[in-house]
Amino acid sequence: MVRLARWLDLAARRCVGTIAALSLWILVLLTFADVLGRDVLSAPVAGAYEITEFLMGVIIFAALPAATFNREHIVVDLFDALTPRWFVPVRELVATVIEVFVLGVLAWKCWDLAFAMRGYEEVTAQLRMPMFPIVLFISIMSAVSAVLCVLAYVFRNLSGGRTA
Repeated sequence: MVRLARWLDLAARRCVGTIAALSLWILVLLTFADVLGRDVLSAPVAGAYEITEFLMGVIIFAALPAATFNREHIVVDLFDALTPRWFVPVRELVATVIEVFVLGVLAWKCWDLAFAMRGYEEVTAQLRMPMFPIVLFISIMSAVSAVLCVLAYVFRNLSGGRTA
């Protein structure tokens, strides 16, 4: 079970991590070219704002499955010291159910939105790029994250607290 968890972790980090890292690198180059073009040449990159929005969506949602599987989300632990030991497994189960529910609803609503956008050919204002691919990507990554959230919970409980 631990071996499968490690393989899933490695696959998530390599696949979607590469996509996120590549998108971040493109975003850095785009920002550099846009600032240089705007300040030095008085000619900013056309559509840089729209491309930045797309890339931010790709970066965030490409990294989401790995962050979800490894429980690397931002957590506020103000009441952890006050929580009785017997309640910790209940709290973890409730948090996992809520997380899976939210990710599932996000995946479902973005899936519907993506195909609605495709149907009425929604495009960006300046570059006229179709918007449905990024919303579809967000939907798929949310669904993958929901599945990985369940798997991480199962692996944690079967392996004594470790996912990978």
